[in-house]
Amino acid sequence: MLLKRVLLVYLIMLSSYSLRSQSVNNSDSLSIITDMFYKYLDLSKDEQFQMDERKMFSQKAVELSKIINDGETLMEAMSSYGYILAQEGHYAKAMDLFNRINTISDSMGFHNTSDWRRKAYLANVMGLINKELGQYDDALGLYFHSLSISDSVNWDEGKSTALNNISVLYDLHGNTEQAISILKDSWKIAEKVINKRVLLDISINLMEMYIETNSFDSAKIYGFKALELSKISNTPYNSAFVDIGFAKLYYAEKDYKSALNSIEKGINVTLKNGFE
Repeated sequence: MLLKRVLLVYLIMLSSYSLRSQSVNNSDSLSIITDMFYKYLDLSKDEQFQMDERKMFSQKAVELSKIINDGETLMEAMSSYGYILAQEGHYAKAMDLFNRINTISDSMGFHNTSDWRRKAYLANVMGLINKELGQYDDALGLYFHSLSISDSVNWDEGKSTALNNISVLYDLHGNTEQAISILKDSWKIAEKVINKRVLLDISINLMEMYIETNSFDSAKIYGFKALELSKISNTPYNSAFVDIGFAKLYYAEKDYKSALNSIEKGINVTLKNGFE
């Protein structure tokens, strides 16, 4: 893996510093450590690395954030680690971690738009985890809370993300047509702000919902949009969902050979990366 050489460099750099929780008085040292923190944080989100490597990166980021002694950096590092836990399927542990992040966030107060965006983001993430735990009513309440905050501070990305997730719960309760309508609203917002990450999520969901309604031509349109966006984002986690979506589409069309090929691709990606 090309980026593994980067890991060795960072570990050598880190050996020059103590990772014990302590205040950093020297401004140059703080600048170096802060720079290292963001490099580790970025690496923890890079899905070209294996899951155990990403966990190590996020743990290093947590350690460095404690040296920096700043609530924002600590929450960023903890959030990255919580996302990895969720990808591994450890939803209860992830929920515990995001509850702690939420407590830190509340303790810092709400002084500007960024503080409220963080609150909306956390509500949305905790809604996602509740959904995976089967606690749909709690999840829906958190999604609407996130939507309300995002709307009040005019945060389009937050609004689009919350609407996307609300639609999934509507679909789970059998309200697929309404879910598709909500997704179309979410798509318009995400397209306006050119948020490709959210557009990818929406296109995957629209693909699967159109399959459910036997609208295969529409499913293919959004399936190929999802495929294109997944190549741009280069995230194996989302690529696996695209493969699963196409497997469902081909299966519904009774093209079993193509369905098998797609599901095998998705399985290989999930096994390689440890996605539960």
